[in-house]
Amino acid sequence: MVYVNIDQKWTKTTPNKVIFVISPGAGTRYNRLAYVELEKQYSVLYFTKSGGQYDKYPPNWYDNKKVDTSGSHLGGIASLVKDYMLENKIIPCCFICGSRGSQVTIGKIWESYWRGTTIMINAGSLTSSTNIPVQVEPIFITMEHDYFKSVNTLAKVKKLFHILASNGHKGAYQYHLVNHDHMPNLNTNLVELLLNLVKKHVYHQNKDGYFIDNASEIYSTLITLPIN
Repeated sequence: MVYVNIDQKWTKTTPNKVIFVISPGAGTRYNRLAYVELEKQYSVLYFTKSGGQYDKYPPNWYDNKKVDTSGSHLGGIASLVKDYMLENKIIPCCFICGSRGSQVTIGKIWESYWRGTTIMINAGSLTSSTNIPVQVEPIFITMEHDYFKSVNTLAKVKKLFHILASNGHKGAYQYHLVNHDHMPNLNTNLVELLLNLVKKHVYHQNKDGYFIDNASEIYSTLITLPIN
């Protein structure tokens, strides 16, 4: 289930079996094989292009609440997504984004129209003071050698999540990849990572065996808010 904003009220809704990808920063070309695996089982829609007219930072990008959603930049992609959802009456089951798309775009989507399971390569929303609403289930994919140095360890991500998550949030999941850089290589033994994260967190199919098989490369953890 996801939540959509109907008449200023967040309403629990059954989504379509469709995944929306914010292309800038999500590694859709570099990790093409991983997205092919995803497309074998789900409908996947890609919004804008890396290096395209919308692939640039807006003013105040480092403070998400100040980002404008009009104009040809990463903030403006949120308006394109909302318009597409309304015009086509399609509600995605989850979003995938990464780097600048998760720093800028996804926070404006959460703020305005849609909330649910969100897979974020680099945990970029934690680097741009983006509020994480209670209806959002963040799935952070982080890398040991990421040049986003504020989110390249388990402890750093936990600390920032505690600051940015709304009161009452049930928690986030982090999948930490050792020996990977800013954009992880998902074309080899990790080629089904995105697919299995969708199965596990969106459709609650038990795929723990996959993560155990890759235990030397992936550390997974549930991050919850401290009890006051």
